[in-house]
Amino acid sequence: MRWWAAAVLWAGCSGAPTSSVDVEPVDTGHEALPTMTGPTGSVSGWVRDAEGVPLKGAKVSMCAEICITTDSDADGAFEIGVLPVVPHAFHVRVVDDLQLASPMVPVQVIEGEEQLFDVVVPRMSDAVALPLKASELQPTAGLHVTAALGHLTSVFGEAPESIAALQVPEAQWPPLQDLEGTVRAVFYLTPYDAEAEPALAFRIDVEAGVATDRSLQAWVAGYSEQRWLDAGRLEPGVGGLEGGSLPLLTTLVLVEPE
Repeated sequence: MRWWAAAVLWAGCSGAPTSSVDVEPVDTGHEALPTMTGPTGSVSGWVRDAEGVPLKGAKVSMCAEICITTDSDADGAFEIGVLPVVPHAFHVRVVDDLQLASPMVPVQVIEGEEQLFDVVVPRMSDAVALPLKASELQPTAGLHVTAALGHLTSVFGEAPESIAALQVPEAQWPPLQDLEGTVRAVFYLTPYDAEAEPALAFRIDVEAGVATDRSLQAWVAGYSEQRWLDAGRLEPGVGGLEGGSLPLLTTLVLVEPE
């Protein structure tokens, strides 16, 4: 099964937004946005919390060679038009509440089409402090990550001293394009886009609600790469599904191959 759609709705909302906001470029070292001379597409939708309340002022970005960012309005609506037909990193962050997740997934812009995303931004679980010595931590039920202070770096500031995670209910999954197989679980991990060196070993147990007697492929969303990155093949073991390897903290997806 290929998770690919010309128009994808997060959490099942339909129809186009009734209002939009101005699009502004993020400073990425470019003096100005390039002129779009080839095919283009667009994205629009809404940003809401887990209770369905619209979130005003959420930063919604589509990033390829440059980032284009807009703010959601009072109804949670956003719109970004005139995007080149290439893969982008679609990212939503709520700067006024850092306890909310920062969903990010690769999205392929489709020529001549407007993709609709109803984005649900859930609240993360409490952060778990990183120990001095590498130890197995459980940032959320079902997910175990081995990490220590110094294993993570961040382009957004100081090296992280804690991590947090949340398993996303299926009704709140982000658009999962270009994944071969059946998605079995989705997690958000923070601090968003923190890189791990070496990669962080992780495993999944039965609390995640997935069968632990079969192999799953793990993928994480790459912001700079605008694509899914291999996070290891999880195989049945004594502690559940073992063998995962997180190169960074972001959206983690577990897929049962076809």
